[in-house]
Amino acid sequence: MGKNKKNKVYLVNDDDKRIIGTLKAVFAVMVVFIHANFSSINMATGSVTFDFPKWFTMAKTILSDAIPKCAVPGFFIMASVLLFKREFDWKKNVLKKARTLMIPYFIINTFWILFYACAQMVPSVSVFFSNPDKIVANWSWVEYLDAYLGTGVGSGVHLIYAPLWFVEHLFVLNIISPVIKMIIDKIPVIYGVAIICLLVFDVNFNMFFLNNVSLFYFSLGYYLVKYGIHFSDVKNIDYRIITPLYIAVTVLNMLTLGDERFASVKDLAQIIIGLLWWAHTAIYLSGLEGVPNAVLKTLEKYNFIIYIFHYNSITILQKLLFKLLPNNLVCIVAEYFISAIIMIVLCIVLAIFMERFMPRIFSLLIGDRDKKVKAQ
Repeated sequence: MGKNKKNKVYLVNDDDKRIIGTLKAVFAVMVVFIHANFSSINMATGSVTFDFPKWFTMAKTILSDAIPKCAVPGFFIMASVLLFKREFDWKKNVLKKARTLMIPYFIINTFWILFYACAQMVPSVSVFFSNPDKIVANWSWVEYLDAYLGTGVGSGVHLIYAPLWFVEHLFVLNIISPVIKMIIDKIPVIYGVAIICLLVFDVNFNMFFLNNVSLFYFSLGYYLVKYGIHFSDVKNIDYRIITPLYIAVTVLNMLTLGDERFASVKDLAQIIIGLLWWAHTAIYLSGLEGVPNAVLKTLEKYNFIIYIFHYNSITILQKLLFKLLPNNLVCIVAEYFISAIIMIVLCIVLAIFMERFMPRIFSLLIGDRDKKVKAQ
């Protein structure tokens, strides 16, 4: 691999754009399935723990853990590539990311704090918002700080909308991005080995705003840019090789579930091979036409809305389904799949509604990503 020339522009070609767009759609669905996984339901009357058959536990582990394990790392890599693809002004970029990341971050966290506070005051619905860590009336300023930032100093509250840890970390990584770039440019091998060791040996920083995972995959994005490696280059990898590798590493993770030996190495293999396989598959998916293409384009367009609205909502939906449907295995299995599908559809419907009737709020929530909204 040759050295990257100074100020060399990394061209994101049309194939790259199609792959990135498709991956955004696929990863958004994966993230919803991660949070659709449940083993118990926490109601005001007590917690109900389910004794699932092994086949269903295995299916949930594959669909909500093994396969989607690459989703958030993939988002970090794509964000990094799109940042470093050209030279940028640090101050302008930070201000831009404050708008596109932190404004939605604080709006969503504030919304859920107010939502929980109001719902817990209504006896008829408070049963659905009974998590003892989220009884807003009992919070001190420490819990509020924890709810907004995920500092870990509160009494189990942590980030009120947990998936926003990605947004928080991404903003911090954008702040320190020139430092990351400078170090990689000066000592690419040493830095690469160092961050791999941090990941493999699970050396974390115990900082709520940054961890070894986010740093590794964001850095990996710049390595792709530095050495001119494109998403579309994945087509040079034989599908007949990457597919059995992906199956093998998934089976290995399933067979050694709960075994912490080499857990970080197994996770790294699962994620990297998964990213390669899904990038390869995205080439095929991006070429689909008709309804499949329309679905992917819709998921791509509203992927951020899905990300910032699905999490607490899917827990509420599952509690509602648990109350409405019979408590048997068929219904519980159905709840797992139905809750994920319904939540994706509801998030898209909400996005379309806000885009049409509340364009300014929609614009704030997506961080003014869609410039067309401003013209409405």
